[in-house]
Amino acid sequence: MQRFWFYFGLALIVAVTAGGKAVCVRLDRSQSAILMDAASRLKSSVPLEFGQWRCEKDEQLNSRVLEQLQCTGYIHRRYVHSGGGWTVEMTLLVGPPGPLVAHRPEFCLTSREWQSVGTNKKLRLKGDGTASDEFFRSDFEAQTVSGEHLRIYYSWNRGGRWEAPESPRIALGGAAGLLKLQASTVLPSGTPDDDPPLEFLRELTALLHKSPLSHAFRQGE
Repeated sequence: MQRFWFYFGLALIVAVTAGGKAVCVRLDRSQSAILMDAASRLKSSVPLEFGQWRCEKDEQLNSRVLEQLQCTGYIHRRYVHSGGGWTVEMTLLVGPPGPLVAHRPEFCLTSREWQSVGTNKKLRLKGDGTASDEFFRSDFEAQTVSGEHLRIYYSWNRGGRWEAPESPRIALGGAAGLLKLQASTVLPSGTPDDDPPLEFLRELTALLHKSPLSHAFRQGE
């Protein structure tokens, strides 16, 4: 699992660096205020325990990654399910849209050690409201004897539902700020689509919709 933390950070760096100046933005005072307000709501919006999920480790992202992503705030945790023992790595970022939409795992994580499996899929998670949340799912297989299967879910939020547009730069580039949620886990082969990490996202997004964080960017729309 430690190896995955390294590749997660590396993927973020590669994605942002590859975009160069194209993903850089200049924040005005009003946008900076909105982002700082959203960042201040992070910790109170994501509990260390919810349902049967418990935070096992609260990690820090590499300073180079934070600088490139221009994050104003983030949470980077490992959660464990008390019943099944499943582990999910979760990262929630707050920042300007440019850098946050540039990183997509299916474009950046593939390497000598991880090979993309199949095509990127979009999933809809039904919550309590009328609108569904959207998430992309990317699957990777380790190019080792063990053949570990890495599954990553990710989506963006600009103050409403979670969105997974096919062209995020176009759809989300004009937002005052964004949240980006990414959840990943290592799975055995043959895991069904309705797997434990998906249940984690259902429970977490339901909490986030009811939290102060869900209103952070609406004033900037």
